[in-house]
Amino acid sequence: MSWLGPSVWSSAAFLFTVGVVLTLPGLPLEWYHQFRLEQRSGLTPTTQRLWWLDRLKGLLLGLALGYPLLVLVLKLVE
Repeated sequence: MSWLGPSVWSSAAFLFTVGVVLTLPGLPLEWYHQFRLEQRSGLTPTTQRLWWLDRLKGLLLGLALGYPLLVLVLKLVE
């Protein structure tokens, strides 16, 4: 993390990136559980494209709302 610099913004970017990277391995299982199993049993009308768009929207919303809040918390801790 030293190459990012000592700023709170870079620390928050590092933590946010680590969070995103840690969610990536679980995506295939989540996709299978929420998309394939529910669609096969007829419980959801969601398409695969819509499922991936929802994940992208969640990431963007987390970036827009979560990143500034993370910066604020790190600034308060500092």
